[in-house]
Amino acid sequence: MLGFVSGCSTTTTPPQSARLQHAVTQQNGYSVKRATFQKLSATPQQDQNADYLRQLARRQQATAETAERKQQATTEAARLQQQRQAQAAAQAARLQQQQAADQAATQAARQKQQQAAADQAAQLKQQQQAAATAARLKQQQEAATQAARQKQQQAAAARAVQLKQQQEAAAQVERQKQQQAAADQAARQKRQQQAADQARLTVAATTPPAPGMTPAPTPAPTPAPRVHAGSSLTRADYQARYQARQQAQEKQRAIRARKQQQAQQEREKQRLAQEQAKRRQESDQARKQAELAALRLQYREKWVQQQREKVYEAKKQNQKVEAVISKAEQQIGGKYRWGGDNPKTGFDCSGLVKHSLQSGANVEVPRTAAEQYQASIKVPTQNATRGDLVFFRTRGNSVSHVGIYLGDGKFVHAPRAGRKITTDNITGYWKERLVSFGRIPGACKVPIPRLPA
Repeated sequence: MLGFVSGCSTTTTPPQSARLQHAVTQQNGYSVKRATFQKLSATPQQDQNADYLRQLARRQQATAETAERKQQATTEAARLQQQRQAQAAAQAARLQQQQAADQAATQAARQKQQQAAADQAAQLKQQQQAAATAARLKQQQEAATQAARQKQQQAAAARAVQLKQQQEAAAQVERQKQQQAAADQAARQKRQQQAADQARLTVAATTPPAPGMTPAPTPAPTPAPRVHAGSSLTRADYQARYQARQQAQEKQRAIRARKQQQAQQEREKQRLAQEQAKRRQESDQARKQAELAALRLQYREKWVQQQREKVYEAKKQNQKVEAVISKAEQQIGGKYRWGGDNPKTGFDCSGLVKHSLQSGANVEVPRTAAEQYQASIKVPTQNATRGDLVFFRTRGNSVSHVGIYLGDGKFVHAPRAGRKITTDNITGYWKERLVSFGRIPGACKVPIPRLPA
C-alpha cells in the first residue's frame, strides 16, 4: 500500500471499487467519470483512489509532452536533414557547374593551344619559305655577280688585248721610225760623201796637170741638196724632227691610255668591293632578321608557357577557395560552441574559419578572430571577392567576429551561443559593425590571366 501511494511502483494493484474500475478502464471518458467519482462520499478508500487518478493523469500528461517533444525533435531533425540535403545538392550542382566551366575553359584553352600551334606552324612555314626565297635571291645575286665578274674579266681581257695591239702597233711604228731614221742617216752620209767627192773634183780641176800626165776626166756634177733660204736645215732634218715629235706624241698617248686603263681597273675594283660589301651587309641583315624572328618566336613560346602555368595555378588556387567555402557550408545547421574547432563538438566563428581553411586549402591560420585579422591582407570593400574573410567589431574596439565571404553581400559564420551556423547578409546590424575584408595568402581568389589568341 505504501508503494502504491508514493507512486514508486507500477506493479502493485490498488483496491478499486466498481466505479473506479470503470473510470480506469474507460480512459477516453476519464474526465466525466472522474467528475462523477468526486461526487461520492469521501472515504479513506476513495481518497486513495483520487490520489492514484491524479498521479495517473500527471503521468499521462508527461508522456504526452514527451511524445510531443520527440515529435518536434524528429520534425526539426527532418527539416535540418532536408536543409542539409538541399545545401549538399546545391553545393554538388555548383561543383558540377564549376567542373563544367573548368572543362569548358580547358577545352577552350586546348583549342587556343591548337590554334597557337597551327599559327606557329604557319609562321614557321612562312619563315622557311622566306628563308628559301632569300636563299634563291642570294643565289641569283651571286649568279648575276659571277656573270658580271666574268663580263668584267672578258672586258678587261679585251682591253688588255686591245692595249697589247696598241703597244704592238706603237712598237711597229717605233721600228718604222727607227728604220726611217737609219735610212735618213744613210742618205745623209751619202750626201756628205758626194759633197766630199765634188770638192776633190773641183780641186783637181783647178790644179794644172803635171808634165807628161794626162788630166783625168771630170765627172758629171751632182746636184746639191736643196736648202731653204735663211736656214741651214735640210728636208731630212725636218723629217727627223717631225718623226721625233710624232714619237713623243705616241708616247704621251700610250702613257695616257695606260693611266686611263689603271684608273678604269681601280674603279672596277672599287665597284666590286662595294658590291661585295653590299651583299655581305644584306646577308648579315637577313641572318640577323632570321635570328631575331627565331628569338621572338622562342620568347613568345616561353611567355605562352608561363601564361599557361599561371592559368593552371590560378584555377588550382580558385578551386582551393571553393573547397574552403564548401567545407564551411557543410557545417551550416551545426551548433555553436565557444572555443570549438571541430565538427563533433561545434564551432565558434574563428574555429569555423580555421577548420575550413585547414581542411579545404591546407592553410594554417591563427586561432582567434583578432589574430586572423592581423594575419590577413586588407582588401577594400569594393574589391572583396568570394572566399575572403570578413571581420566585425561586435564588442569593444577590437575585432571580435569573423566569417567567410560568399559574394553578393553574403557570408557564412558561427554567430553566437544559442544560434546555429548559418549565412547572413552584410546589412543592418552586420553592416554597422563591419571592420574590413581580408585575404589569407594561399586561400584567396586570383584573376585568371588571358592566353594569347
